[in-house]
Amino acid sequence: MNIYKDKEKFNNYRKQCKSAKEDTFSTYILYSSFYHLFKIGKSGNVEKRLKAFQKVIPDIVLIIEINVDVEVALHRVFKHKQHLFLKGFEWFYLSKKDIEIVRVLKSLIENND
Repeated sequence: MNIYKDKEKFNNYRKQCKSAKEDTFSTYILYSSFYHLFKIGKSGNVEKRLKAFQKVIPDIVLIIEINVDVEVALHRVFKHKQHLFLKGFEWFYLSKKDIEIVRVLKSLIENND
C-alpha cells in the first residue's frame, strides 16, 4: 500500500482515527517473532495488557502505541492481512511498510493534538 498513491483510502483512514480521539483507550500493536504475527488491539492500560500477553507468549513486544482508539480503523485497513484461523483474535501478518503507515498515522494524530 502506497499512502501517496492511495490518498482516498488513507484520508478515510485518518478521518476514522480523528473521530476516535475522545476515547480513553489506546491502540497498540504487539509483535511475536516466534509466530511472526502482529496483534492489533486496544486497552486502557497497554503496559498491563503487554505483561498479560508475555505470560503466554514470552517473546511478544510492543511495537507501537497510539494514545487514541483507532483499533477498528486499523482492523479495516489490514483486514486482508488477518490471520485466517485467528480472525476473532485480531492477529495479522503485517509488513514493514504496513508498520511505517501506522507510524505516519500516529505522527499525524500526535501533531494534530
